[in-house]
Amino acid sequence: MTYTLRHRADGGAWTELAQRSVQLATPAAPRLLDARPNPFNPRTTIPFVLDRAGAARLAIHDQAGRLVAVLADGPLAAGLHEFAWDGRDARGRALPSGAYLARLVTDGRVATGKLVLLR
Repeated sequence: MTYTLRHRADGGAWTELAQRSVQLATPAAPRLLDARPNPFNPRTTIPFVLDRAGAARLAIHDQAGRLVAVLADGPLAAGLHEFAWDGRDARGRALPSGAYLARLVTDGRVATGKLVLLR
C-alpha cells in the first residue's frame, strides 16, 4: 500500500511532499477476528484471516460443545474471509438466546471466539 502526502497552497497546483509504501503483514497463524455485531440478533458476521491457502472449517458450537452449524468447510485462499451466521442450526431452526462458540480449524490449528445471541 502506498500513501502520498500532498499540499495545495491558495488553490494552486498540488505539490507532493512525501510518499511512503507499507507492506501489510500476513499473520503467522490463522486468526479469528471479533464478530460484528456481538451480541447479535438476528445476524452476525464472523471474519477471520488465514496465513496461507488451504482447507478451513468454520463451525458454530453450543456451550456444551455440540456442533450447531458449519459455515465454511473447504479450501480457502490466504487472506481475509467473512461468513455470516443467522442464529440458526444446520436444519434452519432458530436457536435460543445464549453463548455460542465460533471455531476455526486449519491444518490442525484451532482458533475460537465467543458469540452471544440475544432473542
